Amino acid sequence: MSKYEDEFKEEFIIWGRKLELDVVFYLYEGEEISEHQIKTYEDLKVNYIKYFDSVKDEIYEYVKEDTGENELPENIFKFAMPKAIIIQREHGKFDDEPMEFALLCDYKYNIDAGISVSFENGVSTGCGAEDAVL
Repeated sequence: MSKYEDEFKEEFIIWGRKLELDVVFYLYEGEEISEHQIKTYEDLKVNYIKYFDSVKDEIYEYVKEDTGENELPENIFKFAMPKAIIIQREHGKFDDEPMEFALLCDYKYNIDAGISVSFENGVSTGCGAEDAVL
């Protein structure tokens, strides 16, 4: 039994703004939150400002490429609004499992697709549509 629910809300400060995000532990039906997922989330809670600040420019570049616009609003919240953090389950294939999670954002220019940024051990592995994570 985990000290966390598989879904809950938590407050984070992202890009200087206090936001309440959904936190979701990705699980198969009947599966419990693993110690690895707890370790991943607890690392994220300590380091999230550094992790999320490091991808702000990457999101701008993704949006420029996606929209074809070179000039975007300086305020990132005008087109990308963080809404959830997904804590991925481990693969069971590696001796040293990477800590994987994703930040999901609503996206003004493509409401259906959204934006996700995936992380492995706190480093971005890419920015794209939400379905890459879900």
